Amino acid sequence: MSDSDSEVQFKKTLKGIEYIIYNCPVCGSSLNSPVDEIGMRETCPECDQKFIVPGQEQLEARRSAAKRKRDEAEVAALLRIEQAKFRDRDSRVGEKSPLSQTETESYPASNLSEEEDLYLSKRAMFASNPVGFVLSLLMVPFFGIGLLILIVWYLQCLGSSLRVTNKRSILRSGLFSKHTSDVLHRDVRNIQVSQGIMNRMFGVGSIGISSSGQSDFEIFIKGVEDPYKAKTIIDKVRLNR
Repeated sequence: MSDSDSEVQFKKTLKGIEYIIYNCPVCGSSLNSPVDEIGMRETCPECDQKFIVPGQEQLEARRSAAKRKRDEAEVAALLRIEQAKFRDRDSRVGEKSPLSQTETESYPASNLSEEEDLYLSKRAMFASNPVGFVLSLLMVPFFGIGLLILIVWYLQCLGSSLRVTNKRSILRSGLFSKHTSDVLHRDVRNIQVSQGIMNRMFGVGSIGISSSGQSDFEIFIKGVEDPYKAKTIIDKVRLNR
């Protein structure tokens, strides 16, 4: 940073207009200019010499600091949302949580008689991949790449959920354009549950469900709460039908 830049002071008028106070690099007279004129050529009214309005480096540093502060605030908000989800989940351990009216209406209507909701889990964000979450936080200062990853990841989790009833399993994905896939329990051929060490610590995992007519998983979702609970429910229905 140049000597002239180091002496620049940023001020605001009562109307919120920002300007800078600095000294003429030729005669040392105290001058002021609007922030928008930083880097432009000016003429000193005292010595009539031309110069470049200083403050470019300080202005860029101020803008970078403001952007970093906004990014950190957005990341902190996302983290608070995830923490609230886990506090709510812990408070509901062992309880049956019926679907709210909003959640029920978001799934396709069914003509199956006496269909009862037994399990519902949205895709967790932090718990499904804590290492990736921390790495994304560390990348936030680098041109906002980490923040972009977190926002896209959050939207994907927000729009993905698994619902298990006494008749079928339903996967919903997509926040703006929704896609659903369901498998009747009587048609289930294979159920696979996967939990890594970190997933087991946070009580989440992946589950895949395929029917007798398909070789691949028709339903597959990562990061759902207690995937073995969903498998147990499906197995009980299959055995008792």
